[in-house]
Amino acid sequence: MENASKALLIAGEILIGVMILSIGVFMFRNLAGESREFYEEMEKTTISEFNSRFYKFYGSREVASKKIPVAVTIHDITSLANFAKKHNEQYEIANESSYSDGTLYVQVDIQGVQTKVEKLSNDQIINLIKNNSITKVNNSTITKYFKATRVDVNEADGMVNHIIFQEFSTQDYANFRSVSGD
Repeated sequence: MENASKALLIAGEILIGVMILSIGVFMFRNLAGESREFYEEMEKTTISEFNSRFYKFYGSREVASKKIPVAVTIHDITSLANFAKKHNEQYEIANESSYSDGTLYVQVDIQGVQTKVEKLSNDQIINLIKNNSITKVNNSTITKYFKATRVDVNEADGMVNHIIFQEFSTQDYANFRSVSGD
């Protein structure tokens, strides 16, 4: 009788141990799933914040029933190129020749003016700013504006990897000046 009661106690202890292990596994699985979801959400937020630095220069807005491209100065472009340069250095890919799908490399171009602005030295940046800060429109000297004409996104990770700017056209300047007074 004494052995039977000891056997029942041991069986009960084993049953309690199995229940505790089952609860532990259940909790671990739930926490792992929540952790994965949290990590994925953090990654999406990081990508969204990264891309927003580029997309804020892309597109147009409607003012006084005229579509006006987002006006960007050479200073905005060089700041964005500096951000791209730091990004490329952070991921140790600054020595890559150019962007391509499947890499993290980010490239900034100004159509007809300068490609790979992110690779320029400080002196080259200063010269780029000097040569592209002002322009003449209708015999007036005004700030030179650019617009982003293309933004490419890396299909592998959803991050922007290339942006192209172009100087405002004569029509862009006319529309911009009529609504902004510049």
